[in-house]
Amino acid sequence: MISSQWICHYWFRWLLPLLASICFIPALTAQEQELKARVLRDAPRAWQEYLAFARRLQVTISKTPIGPVQEGDVLSRARWEIKQSQGGGYVQLVPDARNWKYPTLVTLPRGALDSGYSLQPGGVVIGTNPAYQFALTRPTPEAKWELDYAIWNAETRAAVREKILRQACGCLTLYNLWLPDLFQDPDFKISRAQVRQGGLVELGFDYPKPADRYPVRGGVLIGGGWMVLDPHQDWILREFEVFTPGTHKWIYHQRSQTRRGSAGHPLETRVVSHTTSERFDARHDMIRETREDPDLPDTEFMLTAFGLEEPRPWDGLPPPPPVRRHEEDMDTEPRDKLGDLVAVALVVLAGLVFAVLMRWLPFPLRRSKR
Repeated sequence: MISSQWICHYWFRWLLPLLASICFIPALTAQEQELKARVLRDAPRAWQEYLAFARRLQVTISKTPIGPVQEGDVLSRARWEIKQSQGGGYVQLVPDARNWKYPTLVTLPRGALDSGYSLQPGGVVIGTNPAYQFALTRPTPEAKWELDYAIWNAETRAAVREKILRQACGCLTLYNLWLPDLFQDPDFKISRAQVRQGGLVELGFDYPKPADRYPVRGGVLIGGGWMVLDPHQDWILREFEVFTPGTHKWIYHQRSQTRRGSAGHPLETRVVSHTTSERFDARHDMIRETREDPDLPDTEFMLTAFGLEEPRPWDGLPPPPPVRRHEEDMDTEPRDKLGDLVAVALVVLAGLVFAVLMRWLPFPLRRSKR
């Protein structure tokens, strides 16, 4: 029979601290659990109502830097226009020509429609209509638009239309993560919940999503952070801060201002962002001019609206460009996998230490005397 004194000695001295360091997970209080349940119950329903309203929004966004422009900050000055109707929509992005001192691969802001596009100084248009989806580019802002591709596919057309809607709803986008989808993801874990002044709700969260299953292909990985939701305005985002996983993290903070639209739904008017890392520190101010117009004709989203002839399905147009990852993402993915390997190694090491302790401790196992 194993000595009870030996078991107690080594349990409290070695095993209990080891297991606590590996398995400890902070738990939400009863009040936090109640608040979390309220958010998960009420927010998704409010978002669905807001999205039905947002399909009529036409948005023009101007982005300017606060302070000096950082090297490689291609989108530091840019202007993009979002138009949509029930049957179509497009996003047109035109960067400031001064940015092209440091050309690089970029995506359309806040959730790429075509990740990995090699953006030209003249800009890019990604759009769709009831017949086809398309992409346009031009070498300079004064040049004519050129057709890059057109695709006749109902499934991809619907996907592009949905992404255009998300571009118009910046208040439901957590950097590059779509809140209605994020809250249904089993990897999304709420770590804390509290009520701020004015009834705003702050949530802390973790999102240990593997790079190969991240919702945005080619997008920067978000590992966690916190967000502030407004239950008085459709549970939209009012402020948030997120960080990337890995050794060399960067932090993105954003705060929004709103005004009331029709039926009391909120409209973003201004967004101030701040990005920090070991390599750069950038602040930007985005002004959003929004109007409600649900009656745009489908001709607004045809190639003729951009001075081009309408394509035919048999024209043999090239397919869309392949997805390419950005430099930041290429750095993040190996670090994410390295973190997984380190975690597995720690668990294995803990098991080996336990086995060695049980076999070679200076106090041998003894049987109790009868």
